[in-house]
Amino acid sequence: MAERVRMRTRSIATIMLAPFLIGYGFSQAVMTVNVPDTSAAIKGALIKKSTFDPHTRIAQLTFVNDYPEDITAWGYCVKVSTGKKSVNSNEDFCKWSDALSSVIDLDIEAAKRPQTKGVIDCPWCHFIRAGETYTLVENYSLQPNVTDARIILNFVAYADGNTAVLDDPALDEITSGRSQRKSLAIGRQALLKHKQDLIKIGQDVFSNVNNPHPAAAMIEALQRVAATNPTMEAELRYFKAPEWHRANPQEFVPPLEHEYLSQFVADQQVWVTELSKHQIKGVR
Repeated sequence: MAERVRMRTRSIATIMLAPFLIGYGFSQAVMTVNVPDTSAAIKGALIKKSTFDPHTRIAQLTFVNDYPEDITAWGYCVKVSTGKKSVNSNEDFCKWSDALSSVIDLDIEAAKRPQTKGVIDCPWCHFIRAGETYTLVENYSLQPNVTDARIILNFVAYADGNTAVLDDPALDEITSGRSQRKSLAIGRQALLKHKQDLIKIGQDVFSNVNNPHPAAAMIEALQRVAATNPTMEAELRYFKAPEWHRANPQEFVPPLEHEYLSQFVADQQVWVTELSKHQIKGVR
């Protein structure tokens, strides 16, 4: 398969693609930590090349997904060396990305509007396919104090729910990837429950067959739930802006209310189906 390269500068911007990112986790998370040296490797990820160019100050790690399933989430740490050492000069960090939510959301929109398929792209908008060669890149070109940087893949989650972390007693919960694996499992469980709750709210609204304004009733129901459940606030905000995917933040109730709410509930069912298939195994 074609090689895919993802570059990240030292300025990180988390792109909010949909309301699921609020309250239950992030497409990306970055943590500053001390990263020890390790020779441990991720099972199912075949490392092809690990380099740091001292002229461009760009670090790269190229690996092949050697597992028979797609990688849906992954994490890595970067051990950074600088010319000056001080107590507060640690540049090491660990980062992880979960592509699942972005993939689900983009697939739902592409099904409605095929012309949008492939238009939005980001480092965490795609799975790493089985057999795919993938390159992680860290760019320190604007940091002349960085003299070396090593990228260490420390966590992957596969489409079948299995995961792999680094097995090295010198590594802690974060640098080994165990903390990220647990956070991913908890986040996906919570998001599944959240989407199931949304479906139930929509079904309850539809149970009143004599209500001529189901979308307006759904807004009222979400407002009641959001009063005690802040994670529903984003769902309410986006439901009130039917064209937010088209970059139109205007709030309005569409004239075809029944169809609008039916589509919303159907979208949540897609979320539930996909999230159910991608729950993390063996993590409590």
